[in-house]
Amino acid sequence: PLGAKNQDTYFHLEIDAYNHVFGVLDGHGGENGTLVAEVASDAIKDYLADNFNKLRTSPEETFTIAFQKGHEAARQAVFDASQNRAEGGEFKLIQGLVVEEWEDEDGTMRREAVDGGTTATVIALVDGATLVHAQVGDSSALLGGTIMEEEGEEGGGEVTFEELMEEHSATNVKEYARRA
Repeated sequence: PLGAKNQDTYFHLEIDAYNHVFGVLDGHGGENGTLVAEVASDAIKDYLADNFNKLRTSPEETFTIAFQKGHEAARQAVFDASQNRAEGGEFKLIQGLVVEEWEDEDGTMRREAVDGGTTATVIALVDGATLVHAQVGDSSALLGGTIMEEEGEEGGGEVTFEELMEEHSATNVKEYARRA
């Protein structure tokens, strides 16, 4: 939409010449999307910097914990930011969700979740030879490269892409069936 602001962020972590981590986070939510993406990015990057060696033996567990750290840091940042903006309502953490609670004109208590979230796509190059990919949210990821030509053929290699993970939106039939 016109006037929409980009809330994406990214990071690159270089352990050494053969070990890197690349992350892209797509923030969403009018009030907190940028905040959530940036805070989650920092937390994920920091955890992976401290625990990179675990990607060699337990990549799924390592990425799960990294994403949990990002989620916890983002939730706390949204809660802190909400406390600073409170205007007539009270912000609480209820079952891990930041909500605003207030009483309307007729005395009815109301609750609304505070907006802000992010997707995360993270890929690690381990020992210059292994790619480890993990993601949370509805972003898709592509791996691109050049197909090398056969010996004796002329011309450059063909550029090709492979989808690492399909976008898993509510309209994706395979994703819907997986959750059923």
